[in-house]
Amino acid sequence: MNETLSTMIKSAVLVGTGLMLYAKISAGTLTYYINPRFVWLPYVALLIVISLALAMVYQLINRPKLALATAHGHTHDHTHDHDHDHTHNTSWLTIALLMIPVLFGLLAPTKPLGSGALGSRGLGQSAPAREAASSLRLAAPAKGEKNIMDWLREFSRSSNLNSFVGQPVDVIGFVYKDPKAGAGRFWVARFTVSCCVADASAIGMLVLSDNTVKDLQNDQWVRVTGKITVGDFDGEQVPVIAASKIELTVTPDNPYLQP
Repeated sequence: MNETLSTMIKSAVLVGTGLMLYAKISAGTLTYYINPRFVWLPYVALLIVISLALAMVYQLINRPKLALATAHGHTHDHTHDHDHDHTHNTSWLTIALLMIPVLFGLLAPTKPLGSGALGSRGLGQSAPAREAASSLRLAAPAKGEKNIMDWLREFSRSSNLNSFVGQPVDVIGFVYKDPKAGAGRFWVARFTVSCCVADASAIGMLVLSDNTVKDLQNDQWVRVTGKITVGDFDGEQVPVIAASKIELTVTPDNPYLQP
């Protein structure tokens, strides 16, 4: 690959990367991929990519002038330039590898993790530890504002699940219809993300609602209200939401919970 073509292709890759980042930023879907506290990083990356692309475009525009100056003996000897060009040329394989994430980011549908990701990750019933809880002294959620992760933390701190029976619960999550859950039951689930979706883990609460489950589909986002009870799942006693109301809702702007 000659130097001009190599520079043009590298510029195109940078422009494609910039477009991908801009598409995610403008669509407001960065939180589908990373923890909200890291959303500033794609903005920095976009600025760097734009700067590199502009530098390469400038190099392409001025290359004829450089070639003319070389012909008149105003640059280093030809042998040195020839060796330098071959050292830094980019292979087609490298270009292809760089284009794969760009094309995937531009063409793949943007959606948060759902039930399809549970096959490899599984669904947990214990919440991850709260990050830097001792130093930040994060306040406990107010009554009636507990999400799935908050409830699971409460359960893990207690040795008696029956002490929660009758407590009101109001949570939002996506539907996961686990065949092992039994008739009239499903999981209302969320993914927790510490850094990005690569470290995501799924957690959920079992929901009992005989009349509604058959109408629900995996990955539908629902708001479940009801009361805590205790039931059996896979041979163990687990907290269950006895649902009084289940209503469809939109996907939250931030679909993941942060430890």
